[in-house]
Amino acid sequence: MDREILAIHKGENCPQRIVTCEFCEFPLPAVDLAEHQEVCGNRTELCHMCNRYIRLRERYNHETRCTGMVDNSVGSSRYNFVHTGLDMLLSFSLPLLFV
Repeated sequence: MDREILAIHKGENCPQRIVTCEFCEFPLPAVDLAEHQEVCGNRTELCHMCNRYIRLRERYNHETRCTGMVDNSVGSSRYNFVHTGLDMLLSFSLPLLFV
């Protein structure tokens, strides 16, 4: 194989060449990039301007449109679930405590 063709293959066409995820900068083989970025891009980070969780794949568009209006109602869905569930449990259990 011609060296020039091999160099092009290794640099641009080889599915095993190492590329970097645009979201986390993790190096991985090009053949795995699409699947990795599908998952990685769905991770969220808090926007400190509006206090909303934004998908990494949507971060650039969000940053260009974010008005900085703070949304104080945003919280962890796990926190809301746990505390709502605890409140429900206590409301059902409370009468039993006084029997």
